[in-house]
Amino acid sequence: PDGLAIQGVEGLHGGRVEGCNDHRVVMALAAAALRCRGELTVTDAWSIRKSYPGFYTDFHKLGGNAHVVDLG
Repeated sequence: PDGLAIQGVEGLHGGRVEGCNDHRVVMALAAAALRCRGELTVTDAWSIRKSYPGFYTDFHKLGGNAHVVDLG
């Protein structure tokens, strides 16, 4: 009743997803992007400044490819 069941999939395709201005959501989506076959666009990328300002530096070190645009 208070749990969460997650059904995995073989792979992710990419696309556009909403970060909901939530640093936790954005970082989780960035991690998921590492397994996408196509490009994944995540909104509100700069919301991670709240808890992990160096996230994208570390993300690049792990093989991630992020082009972050701050429009605000």
